[in-house]
Amino acid sequence: MAPSGLPSQGAGLSGGVRYSHEEATSSSYMKSDTTFGSIRRTPEEFETLGTPALGQGSYGKVVMVRDKMDGTVYAMKIIDKKFHKSEVFVSNLKLEIRIHKRLRHPHIVRMRFFMEDTKAVYLVMEYVENGNLNMTQVHWQNT
Repeated sequence: MAPSGLPSQGAGLSGGVRYSHEEATSSSYMKSDTTFGSIRRTPEEFETLGTPALGQGSYGKVVMVRDKMDGTVYAMKIIDKKFHKSEVFVSNLKLEIRIHKRLRHPHIVRMRFFMEDTKAVYLVMEYVENGNLNMTQVHWQNT
């Protein structure tokens, strides 16, 4: 195990450094269906748009990105590995990825890709305009 609480490089959350969903499902950490395809993606294939983050949390941030391959805009959740200090955190992150992979509902944002490198874990989600659910709820309560 690496000091961060994650397995060392080559045996991380997705079984290595830059794996797509299908490749990740073959690792010992992410055994599941392979419905996301087998395209290997890297964080460098996404261009960050705008300067302010869409959201900020204790373990990372969410930024708007554009896929350099097809121009699609996504929200990318970037989880800094320096916070991966406990098995509970790693377990919860793996659970979040497994849940997102299985979710199929018109009112729930879908995860399109996930990947990791030596610095972070990246969850690439559909981008929805007009803020988050909390902002929408506050708006409707005030109208």
